[in-house]
Amino acid sequence: MTQRVLVPLVPQRVQRVLAPQRVFITGASSGLGTALARLYGGRGAVLGVAARRGEALAALAAELPVTCFVYPLDV
Repeated sequence: MTQRVLVPLVPQRVQRVLAPQRVFITGASSGLGTALARLYGGRGAVLGVAARRGEALAALAAELPVTCFVYPLDV
């Protein structure tokens, strides 16, 4: 019987990039921006989130377990 070797889906050098201390995300009120905010927030990063819809940003910031600075603006 051969032994299987498990290879991580994300290499360690990439995992280090995905665990930064501070992240600024534009378009964070929906879609990919919200998903990224949740991903980085779950990894403990301090977040800055920006989008046109300030209410959606405030709701996102309230659900995240990290410090999150909200910037309602149009880039």
